[in-house]
This record gives sequence, C-alpha cells and structure tokens, in this order.
Amino acid sequence: DAGYYVGVVGATAQSQCGPGSYSGTASSACSACDPGRFTSLSMSTSCALATAGSFVGYSGASAETLCPPGKFSVSAASECLNCLTGKFAASSGSTSCNLVNAGSFVADEGASDEVPCPAGKFSGAAASECLPCEMGTFSTEEAATCASCEAGKAATSTG
Repeated sequence: DAGYYVGVVGATAQSQCGPGSYSGTASSACSACDPGRFTSLSMSTSCALATAGSFVGYSGASAETLCPPGKFSVSAASECLNCLTGKFAASSGSTSCNLVNAGSFVADEGASDEVPCPAGKFSGAAASECLPCEMGTFSTEEAATCASCEAGKAATSTG
C-alpha cells in the first residue's frame, strides 16, 4: 500500500513510512522528503510544499520553519532570502518585504525594521540612505522632503 514499505523478501507485514518520508505502492523503502518539502504524518504518499513565508532546509523534514524577521520566502523554499536594501520584513513568516516609507531608510540587507532619517536629511520611498538637505532648506526627523527656509532665516550648511 502507498505510505508503507516492505523492506525484506518474505515479509509477513508492511511497515509504515514515518514523518519526513513517503512511499508509493509496492515500495521496498521510504523516500525522504526533499528540501523545500515536508510531511508531519506517518504513512504519507507524498510530501507537502513548504508554504510561502516558511522553509525546509534539509531532506527528511517533518515540519517547516518560519522565516525570521528580515527574511522572506516563496512556496517550496529550501531557504529564506534576505530583504534587499530599501526593504524590510518586520515579522516572522513574511512572504515578501515591505518598501521603506519615505522619510526612512534601510542600508543593509536582511533588515527587520526601517530607520527614520535624522533632522537635516530626507528620503523617498524604498531608500537605502538619507540625503542631506541643500543649503537654504531644512527638515525635521523622518522627512520625505526638505522645506525652504522662511524669509529672514537661513540654513547655512547642508544636512
């Protein structure tokens, strides 16, 4: 029967395939689930694909593992991928990365949070760095743009 195997000639009974393995009908051995696949059940006839946001990094797995913050995966993944610069994933089990909001940045891959731009700097969405305000303009913390100075006031340096 599928999900069982007969490992010796002349056997009087079938043996169950355990979690992390499967078999078809008339099998002499169970096969381990490939990376990116798993089964938590005994007597399995196939292995399930790791769901998006999770991964299975080795053969014979009986469970999938959630991707940690800063990483994501698609279905059937054998590993999680880092979010690129300008993107982040705040929670475990992410299926994609979020673009950084204007006024913040992410300089490194694998970030789990965005960093606000300091006063005197600004950024657009998906930024990997904050840029300094030009002379004659200024910004507060977490600014998406710089504003011109009011009449009678001046910004005498960049940033």
